[in-house]
Amino acid sequence: MALALVLDSDESIALYLRLSQALINAIKTGQLQAGEALPSTRVLSATLSVAPLTVHRSYQDLLSRGYLETVPGCGTFVRHRIADEAKENAGEPSVSLSAKEANIRWGSFAQGLLSATESLPEKPDLFASMFQSLPTQDQLPLAAWRKILVKNSRLVEETSLEYSGDAFGSIRLRKAIAAYLRRARAAICDWDQIAIFSGSQAALDIVCRVLLDKEHCFAMEDPGYFGARRSFLSSTAGSIAVPVDEEGISVAFLKQLQVPPNLVYVTPAHQDPTGVVLSQSRRKQLLAWAAETGALIVEDDNDCEYRHGARTLPSLLAMDEHGSVIYVNTFWRTLGSLVRIGYLVLPRRLLEVFKFVKSIVERDFPVLEQAALAEFIEDGYLERHIHKTGSLYRSRLHALEHACTVHLRGSMTLAKESGGMRVLARFDASRFSNDKIIEAACEADFPLYSTENYYMGVAPQGEFLIPFGQFDEQAIAQGVKSFAQLLSI
Repeated sequence: MALALVLDSDESIALYLRLSQALINAIKTGQLQAGEALPSTRVLSATLSVAPLTVHRSYQDLLSRGYLETVPGCGTFVRHRIADEAKENAGEPSVSLSAKEANIRWGSFAQGLLSATESLPEKPDLFASMFQSLPTQDQLPLAAWRKILVKNSRLVEETSLEYSGDAFGSIRLRKAIAAYLRRARAAICDWDQIAIFSGSQAALDIVCRVLLDKEHCFAMEDPGYFGARRSFLSSTAGSIAVPVDEEGISVAFLKQLQVPPNLVYVTPAHQDPTGVVLSQSRRKQLLAWAAETGALIVEDDNDCEYRHGARTLPSLLAMDEHGSVIYVNTFWRTLGSLVRIGYLVLPRRLLEVFKFVKSIVERDFPVLEQAALAEFIEDGYLERHIHKTGSLYRSRLHALEHACTVHLRGSMTLAKESGGMRVLARFDASRFSNDKIIEAACEADFPLYSTENYYMGVAPQGEFLIPFGQFDEQAIAQGVKSFAQLLSI
């Protein structure tokens, strides 16, 4: 389909942002109607004479902001609610008040959340809302997933549609996940220890509600995942920043604390954002410290699936002999938005309270999606998909490393990446400011974003994350070359 758009001529604004604004204007004026399909990236890029990657970034921007939605196998569409609100409010000044101006006695949860928001600016960094190291549509097992969905839609038992389901989710799915964890992560756990959630963030939210209060404190890696930090800060608990080195979180630092934290959050398989793998000796030290102090460990097994030539270590959960580890993971990295499911593996001593809280906070899930995911895991589709895409991402990482060596010639170094779909890059801060790096990246359509929000204190200059899993080798090589030219290297 053809779509005529008027783009802002201000070249100081990144082209994908100008395209995003033009699409928003088209929605507000009714040029694009609620539920209407958008052109493919190839068609719109040809219509506007811009790069397909520019259109892709604009679409991802509007998806993250709620203006658009995707239907796997069908395309990208204007969201109904957003389009209707946009037309109703077009040209009208906003009358909403900020949280501080609203004159409401907020509860402790809201107060904590507002405080966390103040410490973590909402403004997105370069491409941060778009490039979350997720698989693209062509990397997803859409055919297999569609086949399993259709099959299970015909076989859903009447009893599974009743309201009185288990608050922890489908027993079949929990058994499939337990079997998968035993194979892939050496984790010895029973299905009844697993609780299904709408994602890892929802799982962390309940962990915070149950285990943290304003009189408590939590510890986490610094730098560390800011999404988890925001959840923990919403509890109004105090925070402790624990340094990270080449072996992972510093257990020696934890041992020096006069009052141990109630829990410590770690990403041992692939430290976020440095990519460091927690060493075997540190794992043993951390578990021994937790057993001695009574602290709980929240193990976020982020990016555990993709290993680029590095030896896979068992999860902390696999080594836990004292019920100290709360394991959290999701299918987000492997299956993207195809499956919006995460899960916890809980120590038995926490099961009763967590099940009660979950029955109040988040009880019900789509029956069909759980049944389909259970079969997807049982029949080996998940592990075959991980193996296939792992080879693809490894090849793309090597392409990025080669291009950076050839074109950036020592002005930027990449961390020794062991897994995942993005890599930490450090630039020579004496030669390039963050603003100059970002400006060149925007102009070159080269995806990178600052690690600023990952730090509890001041972030180092010249430190960025580069996602590589979404781009083929040719696009990576061209992007790095253009970026280097604009940096005048």
